[in-house]
Amino acid sequence: MHLRRSFCETEGIPPKIPKRQQSHLVDALVDQSGDVQLLGQDGSVHTAHSSILVESAPYFQALLSKNWSGENTKDLSLPVPATGETIKTFLKGLYGVPIGLQAQVGKNFPQLEDVYRLADACGARQICLQIVHCLEVSEANVSWWIDWLKEEHAPDEYEAVKKKVCSFMKSSFAPADLWDFFEPDTMQALWEVRQGDSRAQRALEKSRGKTKVAQ
Repeated sequence: MHLRRSFCETEGIPPKIPKRQQSHLVDALVDQSGDVQLLGQDGSVHTAHSSILVESAPYFQALLSKNWSGENTKDLSLPVPATGETIKTFLKGLYGVPIGLQAQVGKNFPQLEDVYRLADACGARQICLQIVHCLEVSEANVSWWIDWLKEEHAPDEYEAVKKKVCSFMKSSFAPADLWDFFEPDTMQALWEVRQGDSRAQRALEKSRGKTKVAQ
């Protein structure tokens, strides 16, 4: 017996779209029907929907006043300088493509710190929270996040970042529960000492290599 499903039987069942295709679908949707343009510091132009921006970020609510008819495409400046890749990642996040997924599949994914800076300036807290949860602290960005900890932030974001910074610091120094109670200034000072020691060690190894060659 051949079983067939009618349209009515399948209606209401959402199609399964591979996650890797979601980002491309968002690009196509925005490019075809967006009514505003965001301008990047590198001269790039990015189309978006005013309704999405207004609902997602308070910064755009002030720019997109009710007096604007929406008939003509409106150019919008950003509160902080941002490259094209940073803006693109930010916009996709507003449209529902998770930041973590973009980081996994993106070829030219920007630094999370740059995306966070833009999202924070626009007041897009949902994007900021995504970033701190998928953040991986490393030697390349730990100083940036320690400086970030010196400022006031939303409690859920602050605690998530501090936990990851403390975990990284523990792995770089002798583990101790005391790290959880260190202030950002203390972390910064200790990390600078750690960096100084690393540079001294590399210089010593380099000089030893030259000595062996000379012999």
